[in-house]
Amino acid sequence: MDDSLVPDEFFYSLLDLCNSVEWRKTTTYPPHLEHEYILIEKQPELVLMLCKAIDEYGYDEIFYSKTYRYLTLGNFRYWHFDTLVNRETLEKYNARKKM
Repeated sequence: MDDSLVPDEFFYSLLDLCNSVEWRKTTTYPPHLEHEYILIEKQPELVLMLCKAIDEYGYDEIFYSKTYRYLTLGNFRYWHFDTLVNRETLEKYNARKKM
């Protein structure tokens, strides 16, 4: 997805919020699948904002056999489930695509 599809003011405020919170690193994935996440009970407003942005401005992509919706903000790619939002660096994502 092209970041230009996300309204500038919303994009920058969301990016600032994402950069202002502590993301937890996953511990049970192999290195090429490691990512970070935040939980709704820890960051309810941000999780809800990100979920809405991903749903509205994101793009669909297949990961293994399932289709997920993603949003690129800054140097990260975000996706969500009911109670959490995940993110990975674009560098890690692009390296995995070359595998």
